[in-house]
Amino acid sequence: SMCDAAKRSKSPYLRTVALIDLNTANSFVLPLALLLISLEMKTSSSGIFNAMVRTTSEKASSYASVSAVPNQSMFYSTGVQDYSAPSDAGKMKFSVYPTPTTTVAGGIRCTYLRRPVLLSTLTVDKEVIDFPSDFHMALCYEAAWLHLSKQPSKNIKDFSGYHKFYEERLATFIRDAKEDNAYDAHGAQIVIDGWGGVTEDAWRSF
Repeated sequence: SMCDAAKRSKSPYLRTVALIDLNTANSFVLPLALLLISLEMKTSSSGIFNAMVRTTSEKASSYASVSAVPNQSMFYSTGVQDYSAPSDAGKMKFSVYPTPTTTVAGGIRCTYLRRPVLLSTLTVDKEVIDFPSDFHMALCYEAAWLHLSKQPSKNIKDFSGYHKFYEERLATFIRDAKEDNAYDAHGAQIVIDGWGGVTEDAWRSF
């Protein structure tokens, strides 16, 4: 329920920025994000980051073959990291075009929504979750609805109000989050389902 609320609201509470080193090997790994908002590359010694656009490896290859360097920096998926690098397993790999010719520390800036904290990882006296307190009850109702709806002995009509309550509160939360995120002129570049992991994530658009 927290992942659903985070993706649909683009909650500012989960907004995170990470820097990735630019390298000439042209192989990079994204953070295990719930939703990627933007990628930017530092293209000059001035330290200014410029937005990158998504493309495909086929298009990048065609640009290289005709020496047609576009004015816009691009990135494209190169698959998912396997367990040859255990700490990055399950994360999306990508390359950029044009291929970097120098190494730049923190040369790529990634803005994304991180995954909500797993409550099972918190101690009882430190349970601070990634949503405002007035939305906590709605999350509890949705969690109860998700659990009860999978019980064959239960009649879903008996507790459908739980989900309705969640949807109503989520609509308000989304409205408030949109006001906080109004400066974003672009949509999400990647949407990821689930809590993560090599076999569970469904990386649907890149």
